[in-house]
Amino acid sequence: MKLVEYSDFGALRLAHFLIGQMVAENTENWEFMGQIWVGEVLGFTQWLRLKDDPQVLRSIALDLDALPKIVSTSVLDRIGLPLLPGMKAEDILVTCGSPTTRKLMGGKTTYSFSLGKGAAYRLRCTTTSTSGLSYLVIMRTDFDLPSFLKAAFGEI
Repeated sequence: MKLVEYSDFGALRLAHFLIGQMVAENTENWEFMGQIWVGEVLGFTQWLRLKDDPQVLRSIALDLDALPKIVSTSVLDRIGLPLLPGMKAEDILVTCGSPTTRKLMGGKTTYSFSLGKGAAYRLRCTTTSTSGLSYLVIMRTDFDLPSFLKAAFGEI
């Protein structure tokens, strides 16, 4: 799989993908993954940039259950991630390979993956047995995570 280069990922903005009357809220001082961020938020969909580097997108979270399919598939196509809303866990594993971690919680399973070389990404996919892929987070790896989060991604 060929994921988007960091420079192209870093320039993406949620507002460019929204349709109709959809409007993202700009946020500042967003705490996530042990860091402080700025970015765009629409429900549980979050596009985040480190507060100390506010021009560069580093993390995208997509609430696939809430977003119109045309929005989520446009984003996934743009970043080169061959996943679809509702995709079954087995198909995600075939596409992304072996997960670095797998966590079961409340009827949901979250898989963590390390993807790409050079422009590498952390990917977390949450699935349910009934609706398949419902939520994902993809992050560039060019910023440091606290050790407890590195463990969650299977990096230590």
